[in-house]
Amino acid sequence: MLFGMNIIRNEPKSTVAPEFACRVTHPTLVRSVVDSARILGRTTLISGIGAVALLGAAIVIAYLLAGALGILGVDASGSY
Repeated sequence: MLFGMNIIRNEPKSTVAPEFACRVTHPTLVRSVVDSARILGRTTLISGIGAVALLGAAIVIAYLLAGALGILGVDASGSY
Protein backbone atom coordinates (compact mmCIF):
# COMPACT_ATOMS: atom_id res chain seq x y z
CA MET A 1 0.00 0.00 0.00
CA LEU A 2 2.97 2.34 0.49
CA PHE A 3 4.38 1.66 -2.95
CA GLY A 4 2.34 4.29 -4.79
CA MET A 5 2.53 7.00 -2.16
CA ASN A 6 5.10 9.77 -2.03
CA ILE A 7 6.39 10.24 1.46
CA ILE A 8 7.61 13.77 2.21
CA ARG A 9 9.95 14.13 5.12
CA ASN A 10 10.80 17.40 6.75
CA GLU A 11 14.43 16.78 7.57
CA PRO A 12 16.62 19.76 8.34
CA LYS A 13 19.33 20.35 5.74
CA SER A 14 22.87 19.83 6.85
CA THR A 15 24.86 23.04 7.22
CA VAL A 16 28.18 21.23 6.92
CA ALA A 17 29.54 21.26 3.40
CA PRO A 18 31.02 18.06 2.05
CA GLU A 19 34.79 17.84 2.38
CA PHE A 20 35.46 17.80 -1.36
CA ALA A 21 33.49 21.02 -1.89
CA CYS A 22 35.42 23.19 0.56
CA ARG A 23 38.93 21.84 0.24
CA VAL A 24 41.36 24.54 -0.86
CA THR A 25 44.72 23.41 -2.10
CA HIS A 26 47.66 25.76 -2.08
CA PRO A 27 50.59 25.31 -4.43
CA THR A 28 54.00 24.73 -3.00
CA LEU A 29 56.63 27.47 -3.09
CA VAL A 30 58.55 25.69 -5.84
CA ARG A 31 55.41 25.36 -7.96
CA SER A 32 54.61 29.05 -7.47
CA VAL A 33 58.12 30.09 -8.51
CA VAL A 34 58.03 27.83 -11.57
CA ASP A 35 54.62 29.14 -12.62
CA SER A 36 55.73 32.74 -12.12
CA ALA A 37 58.89 32.17 -14.16
CA ARG A 38 56.89 30.59 -16.98
CA ILE A 39 54.45 33.50 -17.04
CA LEU A 40 57.30 36.03 -17.01
CA GLY A 41 59.14 34.18 -19.77
CA ARG A 42 56.04 33.92 -21.94
CA THR A 43 55.23 37.60 -21.43
CA THR A 44 58.80 38.63 -22.27
CA LEU A 45 58.82 36.46 -25.39
CA ILE A 46 55.53 37.82 -26.69
CA SER A 47 56.52 41.42 -25.89
CA GLY A 48 59.88 40.94 -27.60
CA ILE A 49 58.27 39.51 -30.72
CA GLY A 50 55.84 42.43 -30.79
CA ALA A 51 58.63 44.99 -30.35
CA VAL A 52 60.72 43.43 -33.13
CA ALA A 53 57.70 43.34 -35.44
CA LEU A 54 56.91 47.00 -34.77
CA LEU A 55 60.55 48.03 -35.22
CA GLY A 56 60.80 46.07 -38.46
CA ALA A 57 57.62 47.63 -39.80
CA ALA A 58 58.90 51.10 -38.87
CA ILE A 59 62.20 50.47 -40.68
CA VAL A 60 60.42 49.22 -43.80
CA ILE A 61 58.05 52.20 -43.82
CA ALA A 62 60.95 54.63 -43.29
CA TYR A 63 62.92 53.01 -46.11
CA LEU A 64 59.94 53.16 -48.48
CA LEU A 65 59.24 56.80 -47.63
CA ALA A 66 62.91 57.75 -48.02
CA GLY A 67 63.02 55.97 -51.37
CA ALA A 68 59.85 57.68 -52.54
CA LEU A 69 61.22 61.09 -51.54
CA GLY A 70 64.60 60.38 -53.13
CA ILE A 71 66.65 61.04 -49.99
CA LEU A 72 68.29 57.66 -49.57
CA GLY A 73 71.73 58.97 -50.60
CA VAL A 74 72.71 55.84 -52.48
CA ASP A 75 74.66 57.82 -55.09
CA ALA A 76 76.05 60.40 -52.70
CA SER A 77 79.65 59.23 -53.22
CA GLY A 78 79.51 59.99 -56.94
CA SER A 79 78.65 63.62 -56.43
CA TYR A 80 81.98 64.63 -54.86
